[in-house]
Amino acid sequence: MDLHLPSNEPNSIQDSRYSTSVSRDDGELLMALHIPQKRLRDSDSPPQTSRKRPHTTNTPDQPSYQDAGSLNLQHGSPSILTDPTQAQRHGIFHRLLEHPELLHEVSKHIEINQLVSLYSISRTFQNIVNKRFTSLVLAVATTQALESSTIFLYKCYKSLCTIDPATRMNEEVQSKIRNVPSFRWARFVLYREHVVEDIIHLLAIEGHHLPPGSSASVKKVWFLMDIGDNARRIGVVRNRSIWSNQDLFYATMLFVKLDMRFNDPVQGNGSPDLRRMLLAQRSLSTLWRVLRREELTSNLELAMMYLQWKYTPQDQVLQGQDTIGVPGSKLGKLQYEGWGKGENILLRPDEIIMRESIRRKLGFQRKYLDMILYGYIDKDFNDIPAAGLKEGDGTFLAEGRKGELSNLDDPASHNGDGGTSKGKERRR
Repeated sequence: MDLHLPSNEPNSIQDSRYSTSVSRDDGELLMALHIPQKRLRDSDSPPQTSRKRPHTTNTPDQPSYQDAGSLNLQHGSPSILTDPTQAQRHGIFHRLLEHPELLHEVSKHIEINQLVSLYSISRTFQNIVNKRFTSLVLAVATTQALESSTIFLYKCYKSLCTIDPATRMNEEVQSKIRNVPSFRWARFVLYREHVVEDIIHLLAIEGHHLPPGSSASVKKVWFLMDIGDNARRIGVVRNRSIWSNQDLFYATMLFVKLDMRFNDPVQGNGSPDLRRMLLAQRSLSTLWRVLRREELTSNLELAMMYLQWKYTPQDQVLQGQDTIGVPGSKLGKLQYEGWGKGENILLRPDEIIMRESIRRKLGFQRKYLDMILYGYIDKDFNDIPAAGLKEGDGTFLAEGRKGELSNLDDPASHNGDGGTSKGKERRR
């Protein structure tokens, strides 16, 4: 049964909105919504016979015999389609365009790449979205990634915002059009939502479980990594409305589980160096790729990452020269504020969180054993059976989708001060 949405003139085909010819893109729009196009078959018309029919006068309410093949029966009332291509104009997408409120509700459930394609192809859809652009982008983000949209606020990422298509003025700055979240920000939020879920899943595959609800703390660690100076990193962590005691506990458990993952339980030396180096990067995507065994798969890659993090040539002759493929301008830059633009050592998220837990006198040093044993034994010291997870099950980013979204998390695409605009750590 075809979905039929009522219009103002259901039996009329002389609608001024569709007076122009149907473009080739209408079929692509229906394909993007996975809706088959309605076709009129020549076989639907009655066969011609040699027998003469009596001449009758057609009334406005009675279609002629020659037009019978173009009848469109919906809800028992026929309507004449003089042009077969007009069947496309009565598809579900074009009917949704007549109801902006309903279109808004449907659009927030569409996959982000398909939504961008519709916005680029259909001028009518683009005009409707531009009138309520901010509302739609926020609705897409909160519907598909609620937690991430409240942590990675668009006001903290100026490079992922755009000028309001409706040209509404900024209430804080006079005579200036306001900035609103863009589709790039929505993609950015969805990317981080899936990556954090995948990190937790990859750790669980190896037996290192995190408590339910810890994903928000992992995302807040990622938010800290976007900030390029110590003052704002410390200020954000000290804000109890952003970092609660539970968030500090879950973040500390994440660091413990990472150390367990990166050390052999029998032959390992318990070194936290790999965890420290990965948390010193500009994005948590590096940790995700390492857990997926897509990065640091050789000693050469490990040495190159270390050179960019902490190596400083002692010899003046070697300074500025390339070292095993690492440009001289990048040697040891990740350890400084602004990732090389400042002179002070940049504190890592694990350092700041540990200092804050000590300042709040939470006593996490007495909870390390509980963090290690979590996911292995219950409160009665009985073994917890394995969940039966295996590598490849439930990984949230397929290879194709990962390629589409990975470029949105490039830290170089953010502001030079580390992604977050200055003074944007306040939660608005």
